[in-house]
Amino acid sequence: MNLTNKTILLTGGTDGIGLALARQMKAKGATVILVGRNAERITAAQAEGFEVIAADLSVHDGIDAVVSAMAGRTLDVLINNAGVSGAANDAVSCLYSVDAPIDLAALDRAIFLNTHTPIHLITRLLPQLRAQPEAMIVNVSSGLAIAPRAESPVYCATKAALRSFTMALRYQLQNTAVHVMEVLPPV
Repeated sequence: MNLTNKTILLTGGTDGIGLALARQMKAKGATVILVGRNAERITAAQAEGFEVIAADLSVHDGIDAVVSAMAGRTLDVLINNAGVSGAANDAVSCLYSVDAPIDLAALDRAIFLNTHTPIHLITRLLPQLRAQPEAMIVNVSSGLAIAPRAESPVYCATKAALRSFTMALRYQLQNTAVHVMEVLPPV
């Protein structure tokens, strides 16, 4: 896909892999709209010329904010990159120790962000993507979806769920102009 003049929505775009992707796509002529929640990172991304939607995607209100901000806009590519591993790992690491409490709230936020959020965004933004002559959905999962490790069972499970969803979605949209791709960064 030629990215010139394409509008790309990139979750988790104000840091790490997301910001690196955003810079590369912007250099190829795309309009890249980032989603982030950290005020300092949002300000830094805006200073680089990115539009940023401030939203915490680990809650329904965050998803609503993104969908509302994108209402009536052209959308060519949706990249679901936002995710969390640390909170999920910390929340479940106590399963190895009978003395540590389990932080179920952190566990629920991680499951929501890593699995529910991409599914909700795809479902709600799909009509805008289907309106384009060529569109793409990119879900960033992880090599840990295929080769899980004991230290991060929740993260591995959520990324495996996203991988399975992505594969099924690819089959459902195979006869449309919406291409579905999974990216599996290595461990």
